[in-house]
Amino acid sequence: AAPELRPFKEGAHLDPPLLDHYLRVCFRVRLTPGELAALVGVLDTSGDGLVDASEFLNCFYKIVRVEQRRRHEDERGAIVQRQQAEERLKQKQQ
Repeated sequence: AAPELRPFKEGAHLDPPLLDHYLRVCFRVRLTPGELAALVGVLDTSGDGLVDASEFLNCFYKIVRVEQRRRHEDERGAIVQRQQAEERLKQKQQ
């Protein structure tokens, strides 16, 4: 099922415990305290200790796009490798 993004779309500023809660509830992601602190450090662009929900979503969607692109490239690479292997097999059979 798709994650519930409503808490992130309402323009909230999330403190670390609330971000941790929504990551667990919405995305089923569990972070260690150190991982959470590192994530807040990256996403807290203003330095106030809060994560702007829209900034979180922008980062989230960027990661999704990068991952989709990587998977697409991996799939294309696998197709090319399979085609090359089939061509080599054909050449050996001749």
